[in-house]
Amino acid sequence: MTNSSFLDKIAQILIEKYSDKLTNTIVVLPNKRAKIFLIEALKKQVSNNILAPEIISIEDFIQDIAAIRTVDPIELLFE
Repeated sequence: MTNSSFLDKIAQILIEKYSDKLTNTIVVLPNKRAKIFLIEALKKQVSNNILAPEIISIEDFIQDIAAIRTVDPIELLFE
């Protein structure tokens, strides 16, 4: 039994159940770093070219929903 990570399991489920709808799929992850590892997990499991789903962090997701943006620290200094 291989020890697969959470992101490997997510990639497997995405490919098995949503392979025909990946371009219309949005995956929300806890942080931006996890996006890199999910893309790598997807690359390991496919043999042909695919269009990856949109992968965003929870922070970006909340900003999109609330229609707000985070303020740059330098911008805050001038405020």
